[in-house]
Amino acid sequence: MRTFVLDDSETKLASGKRFSPAPERAHYLLRVLRLSQGAVFPGQDSRGKRYLITLESETPCTLSLRREEEASAREVEACFRELPEQGPDFPPIIFYQAILKGKKMDQVIRQATEAGADFIIPVLTDRSVPQFTPGEAEKKQKRWEIIVREAIQQSGATGTTLLLPRSLKKVIEDPPMPRPQGGGREVKLFFHERPIANGSLHGYLSGEISSITAAVGPEGGFSPKESEMFLQAGFCPLFFSGNILRAETAAIYGLAAIRALVAERDIWRLVQ
Repeated sequence: MRTFVLDDSETKLASGKRFSPAPERAHYLLRVLRLSQGAVFPGQDSRGKRYLITLESETPCTLSLRREEEASAREVEACFRELPEQGPDFPPIIFYQAILKGKKMDQVIRQATEAGADFIIPVLTDRSVPQFTPGEAEKKQKRWEIIVREAIQQSGATGTTLLLPRSLKKVIEDPPMPRPQGGGREVKLFFHERPIANGSLHGYLSGEISSITAAVGPEGGFSPKESEMFLQAGFCPLFFSGNILRAETAAIYGLAAIRALVAERDIWRLVQ
């Protein structure tokens, strides 16, 4: 069973109140998941909060929801037991992606969500080819939010927040995410096409970590001025030796490497 991602307006409804999803979402429930009247299935909002959803009728498609804390432990276990295990606790991953041409950006946002990025922030850089107005940015945002929702439903990710596009300079000078609470250090990385430092990903991810920020550039990479901005803001350059990667490949390659190392760091710490 896959999870169903609720819109913010739906999560504000009173428990048990019926509502009708948009036609394409009803199609997903009735034709893709093949649910029938009376089915109880797992749902979540964009922040990962869980709900139990009931298919009240098929024609028209009508749903009702209950928050996890309003259901019994037995009901919750029965509803969510088929979802994939989330594995160990991860520090939040904040992903800055320079806006790419055409459908490449759609691909990166989908894959970053599936790979477990907690926050995705599209950024405009010196070498970003698409440069759009605030109105165009909002239109893109709506499209990307749909892609994030579909990726969460497909992969079972706990939730990804997508922020409005902004300039790289603004993101570095005024980070949109609050500083993480508790112990550990913030790891801040930017991927570079040349080995401008000797640091390794293992080294950067050692010790206790409160959050991980990773930045991937556009086609052609970050400009020298932007690389200097990163360094002055405390970001560490990360270079992957081997083949030259496309921007959209570098994004998923880097995120997958980060996730894999964090998931297994207790093992490689012992080896060290």
